[in-house]
Amino acid sequence: RRACAIIASSEEAVAGFPRSIRNKVFPLGNVGFASDELPESLRNSKPVTGAPGGPRHLVVFTTGRLVHWKGYSLLLKACGTYVRTGGRLMLWIGGSGPEEPRLRRLATRLGITGQVRFLGELPDRESVLAQLAACDVFAMPTLHDGPPVVFLEAMAVGKPVICVDLGGASDIITPECGVKLPAGTPPEVIAALAQAFERLAASPELCQKLGAAGRKRIQECFDWDRKGELIRQLYLDCLAPRSGRF
Repeated sequence: RRACAIIASSEEAVAGFPRSIRNKVFPLGNVGFASDELPESLRNSKPVTGAPGGPRHLVVFTTGRLVHWKGYSLLLKACGTYVRTGGRLMLWIGGSGPEEPRLRRLATRLGITGQVRFLGELPDRESVLAQLAACDVFAMPTLHDGPPVVFLEAMAVGKPVICVDLGGASDIITPECGVKLPAGTPPEVIAALAQAFERLAASPELCQKLGAAGRKRIQECFDWDRKGELIRQLYLDCLAPRSGRF
């Protein structure tokens, strides 16, 4: 209550403060992306939907620690649904973790081992960025997370992001730069994921439009220099005598 201003990590975090002080809580976030973090060769990469595999072939990439709350099982089941209805898709899964054996068994049970590649632990950021450049779409239906940095990396490379409207994902992804699915029951999320695959596979133009909007959003909302300037201004406002802001 005595603070002049409070910096929060997300809009969700702001909602956790008492209503009486929310007017001085600012959701500036704790993630960002500088333009020089992206190799020059990737700054103008475009979606590759349609190749290889012909029309409606979609390459979906996801990566992270393979734990249950990241929603990888939902992603696999959505792939199974999409493939059973005639969709053509490849799912690349990067990372390792305690859920990997179960996810491999699930892919086998769903009959989609030919459409799923487990890439293992990606050794460095350049490896992640290279996979992002080669895919069409990044998807992670995480159910409990802070703002995922990999979402920013995907947007910086110009790829649309599919996520569930929960936690930190809600603060990063907008309908202009990705597909934000309603947080429903597992069957509802699986069906919505499969529908998102179909929609994006059918329209390379939409992938490009969403990817371009993601790059713009990175520059306008998540650039570290811009964030630094906002924080500097916040300090100046707090130090200004009788500024009236707070």
